Amino acid sequence: MKNRRPNILIITADTLRHDAIGICNPIVRTPNIDGLAAGGAAFTRAYCAAPECAPSRAAMLTGLPPHRNGVYANCRITLDGTYHADQPYVLNSGIPTLADMLAEHGYRDLLLPDTKYNCVVVDEKFRRFLKEHGFGNVHAPWGSDEAGLWYLPQPSPLPQELHLSHWTADLVIRRLESWLQALPGPFLMEFTFNKPHPPFDPPHPYDVMYNPTQVAPPIKGANYAPEQWPFYHLWQNSYKAPWGQTPSFIGRMQRAAYYGSLSFVDAQVGRILEFLARHGLRDNTIVVVTGDHGCMLGDHYLYGKRSWYDGASRVPLIISAPDGLAGGRRNDDIVSHLDVLPTLLDLAGIPYKRASFPGMSLVDLVNKRAPARELLIGQYGEKEMAVYMCMDRRYKYVYAAADEYEMLFDHVNDPHESQNLALAPQNAATQAHLREALIAYFRNQEYVDPIDGNDFRRFPLPPSYAATRRRCLATAQQG
Repeated sequence: MKNRRPNILIITADTLRHDAIGICNPIVRTPNIDGLAAGGAAFTRAYCAAPECAPSRAAMLTGLPPHRNGVYANCRITLDGTYHADQPYVLNSGIPTLADMLAEHGYRDLLLPDTKYNCVVVDEKFRRFLKEHGFGNVHAPWGSDEAGLWYLPQPSPLPQELHLSHWTADLVIRRLESWLQALPGPFLMEFTFNKPHPPFDPPHPYDVMYNPTQVAPPIKGANYAPEQWPFYHLWQNSYKAPWGQTPSFIGRMQRAAYYGSLSFVDAQVGRILEFLARHGLRDNTIVVVTGDHGCMLGDHYLYGKRSWYDGASRVPLIISAPDGLAGGRRNDDIVSHLDVLPTLLDLAGIPYKRASFPGMSLVDLVNKRAPARELLIGQYGEKEMAVYMCMDRRYKYVYAAADEYEMLFDHVNDPHESQNLALAPQNAATQAHLREALIAYFRNQEYVDPIDGNDFRRFPLPPSYAATRRRCLATAQQG
C-alpha cells in the first residue's frame, strides 16, 4: 500500500531535552526512538526556534521565526510577573503552515479529535474514560502541581493502559485506522505527547526504572547568584522551584522520574511504529521525533524553559525517511526547528522557494549539497520581554532585553555552559561579533523592535519592576 508521495508523521514530546534519549545518554532507555535514529538521521545539535511550547511549534510548522509568524510566546507575560493566559499569541493572518502546503499536493491532515494544537490534555472526555474504567476518583490524572509537587516524583495511580501517554497513542492509532478506511491520499500527522512535561508521573514499573543514585545530578555552575539572573530565570524559579538550592539527591530523583516518563512515551512511540509496520505503511512514512523545547531540571539551579541554556533550548531531532536520508547518520552541525519544514518538503518531492524560508533543507546538509550554517539565531518573546540568541559552532551569545543582560558560553572549553564569559575583557571581540551579527540579522529582516541604530533598543521598565525582582528573588532563594 504505497502512495506516490510519502506519509509524514511528526512526533513531538513536550519538554524533551537533547540529552534525554539513549543515543545521547546511555542511561536512558528509549529503544524505539534510538531505533529510528539507527535507521535515519540524528541531529545532535538541534535547537528549537523559541524555548516555549506554542512559539516553538508555530516556528517548526510554518518554517518562520516568531517575528515573522507572530507567535512570540504561549501568551503575553508582563514584568510584574503576570502570566496572561487570556492573551495568547496567534499566527499572523495569511501565514501558511506545513499542512496548508502539503494539502495543495493531495495530503490529508490527520488532526486528532478534541485536542488543542494536536496536544492531548486532561479534559472531561479523558476523565469520563477513567471513570468508565474504575478510576474516576483520581484527582490529578496527569500528576499534581499542588503543594510544590510540580517537579517532584509522583508515581501515577493509573495502570499503563489508562495513562495519558497511552491514551495519546490510542488516539493516534485510531486516527490512522480511520484514514486507512478512506485512503484519500498520503497523510500528514503532527501531534504532541504531553510527557515528559512535569508533573513527572510515570506508571509502574516505569516509576522505578531508574535508580536515582545512578543518575547524574544537575549541572551546577561555579556561582549561585540569582540576584544577577535575567527576569525569566528569576521569575520561573520563584514559582516552579521555591525550594531554592535543591539538594543533589532531590535533583537525581527528579531526573529519574523524568526519564521514567520519557521511557513510557518511548514505549508508546513503539506502539505507533508497530501499527505502521503491521499495515505496510512504515516503509513509505517519514517519521520525525523531536521536543518542542527542553527543561532545565535544576541545571544551574534553574527550572522550567524560557531560556537559551542548552537544557531548555536544545532538543533531539531524528528524521527517518524512506528516501533522501541515509540510515545511521549522526550530524553535529548546528541546526534548527526552522529546518524541519524545508526538509520535509524536500523529502516529499514538493517544490518550494528556498529563499522564502530562513531554514535549510537537512537533506542538502547531510548529503553535502550545502555547507553547514555559520550562525544560528533564536528569539523568545518581544520588545522588553524578549530574549535573543546567536551562536556559532563554538560560542553562544544571549541577550535579555528587560535587564540588558548578556551571556556568552564557550562550547569547546565549557560544553555544559557552567561559566558566563560575558564582559570578561578577553572575550570582548567574540561577544561583540555575535552581538553585531544578531543586530544585523534583525536589521536585514526589517524587524526594528529589538534594535536602535547599531545597538539593542533600551526599553523603559515599569516602576514596579524592582519590587517584582525582590519578590521573585526572595521566593527563589527559599531553602
